[in-house]
Amino acid sequence: MNDVRRLLQNRVRGALEQIEREGVGNIDVEDYIGFRYCIDGRFFT
Repeated sequence: MNDVRRLLQNRVRGALEQIEREGVGNIDVEDYIGFRYCIDGRFFT
């Protein structure tokens, strides 16, 4: 199950990094639980 979780996390990270490169927000926090993404001062987990 750990491999599936890692695969999903990598896919999500890749998508968030692509959005970040396009100038929309940034990854604020990344830990073993998941991600916190910031857009215009609003946080999404």
